[in-house]
This record gives sequence, structure tokens and C-alpha cells, in this order.
Amino acid sequence: MEHHCFIGYEGDNYTLYKKNLKFKKITNQQFVKKGLELVFEVIFNNIDVLIKTLEWNLYYGIYNYSLPFDYFPVNIDFNINDLPKSELIKRKLRGVGNFIKMNKIRISIQTSKTCKLSSNKEDIGVSSIEEINKISQFFDLMALSATNYYTIVTNVGGSYNNKLISCDRFCENHLKLSEHARKRLAVTNDYKTGGYTIKDLYNLLFLRINIPIVFNNLHHRNLSNDLSEKDALDLSLSTWNNDIKALVYHSNSKKTYENVSAKEYETADNIHTIIENYNYDVIVLTNFNEMSVIQYKINNNFLLLSVT
Repeated sequence: MEHHCFIGYEGDNYTLYKKNLKFKKITNQQFVKKGLELVFEVIFNNIDVLIKTLEWNLYYGIYNYSLPFDYFPVNIDFNINDLPKSELIKRKLRGVGNFIKMNKIRISIQTSKTCKLSSNKEDIGVSSIEEINKISQFFDLMALSATNYYTIVTNVGGSYNNKLISCDRFCENHLKLSEHARKRLAVTNDYKTGGYTIKDLYNLLFLRINIPIVFNNLHHRNLSNDLSEKDALDLSLSTWNNDIKALVYHSNSKKTYENVSAKEYETADNIHTIIENYNYDVIVLTNFNEMSVIQYKINNNFLLLSVT
């Protein structure tokens, strides 16, 4: 039986990682020491690893992929036009974008944990805007459409003892984003007490700025606000435009299925439950990444190899 839900994973492909095909990172300290030459090397490497990852994914019929948040060195203060061989980087990014569009791949990315549009500290609000804008700029350089199909997912960033005022700040900073960044941005629910539930996101953000909600099932189980999982999922799905499939995060509790001593919100190594509905695209959040998807496809009668 062939399903049409694009089930994918987030982050490194460990099969390729073991062959030393891995995404590189850069810190501010390294940037101060080695400058733009190092930024060029990191971006150049990461583009090549991304292509290899997408090719591997396609071979196994995986058309949905969430980049690691630090794939783009967005927390480094640089302008891509100042990089050595910047035109080469741009050509390679356009090539990746063409590959993505030609093969109808959906890619997304989650922002870093320091990205907090709701922050009560101005400098954090500014850096959060810059991070999202830079990610969106890289999507622009890949010539990907400015829609939620290529999703930038973020958390609200903190309630600071007043969710309404914090969401006011989120909305104010949302307006300061570039137009393309706003069109790609979505928000996801939290797992810790005091965080943002699906109801919060719907009432405090979606109804105000029409931002779609990425439902995280494990987070919801830890912080539900008395809303059933089905109702929370349905409410999230209702925030997406009809012409773009919603994006959903699916994972299981390590404590429930693998290790009773684990914390409730810890993610299991694999997927242990059925994804009940196939009317949306899914990123499975596990510790075994691509192999979890392959195993899920085998267990649930998905086409294993690409039909192309």
C-alpha cells in the first residue's frame, strides 16, 4: 500500500555521518580567529553534505527533511556577499534549490533555542529577528518559494510571567521580519509547565497574525491544557492554508517505551506508535533519525525505495 504522507526526519543522516559526510558548525570564537574564509568552508561543506543527504533520502523514498538548526551559520555576523567566492556559493545554493524543486522535496528548519521573538530583552529580540531573516535569506538564495511549504519553525520563546504581553512582543517582532521570513514562519508548542500550549498559540498568535502551528505530539502530552490530542491536532491543522499541507512533529516518550528512568519529555530512539492520519507531512523526532524513518516505512507498508 502506498501512502502519500511525506514522512521525514530532522538533522544528521547517521549513515552518511559514519562516512565522514557531516555538517560542520562554526562558533563566534572560531569566526574571530579565522574569519570569512572559515565561514566559506563551512557553508561549502554543508551544501555538499545536504545534496548527499537529499540524494540518500530520495533513494529510500524520503521526500521530507528538516535541516539541523545550525546548517546555516546564522548566528555569525557576516554578509554572504563578502565571502570569498560568494558567487560560487550562490550558484551551489541555486543548484540545491533546483534539486529540491525538481524532486518535490519539502525542507524545513527549526530555529535555535536562543531564538526568542517574545523576549523581554531587546538585544535577544533583535538577534532572533536576524536569525530568522538569515535563514530565510538562504532559502531565497535557493530560489525556494516564500510560503510555509518551506517552513521555518520557532518556539514563542518564553512567557515571562505574562503570556499576553509576551505574545504582544512576539507579534511586534514578527512585523520586523522580512516579508519572506514572515511567509515561511510557523510556531510550535512547548513541553514545560508555563510554556505555550496549542490553545495558547491559536488564541494568542494565530488569531492575531495568522501564523500556522506545527503540532508536536510529545510536547502536547506533557502540556495539554486539557485538550485531547485529536482536538489539539485538528486545531493546529486548521491554521494552515488549504493549498499547503500542514507540518507535524511526531515522536514517542523514551520513558514510556524504552527506559523507565528517562524523563517524560525525552525523545525515544525510534517510533513506536502509528501516525494515524496521512493528510499532513510529518517530521519524526527520534535519536536514530533516518533509520527510524526506514524502519517505520517497513513496519507500515510504505514504499521503501523511490518511485523515480
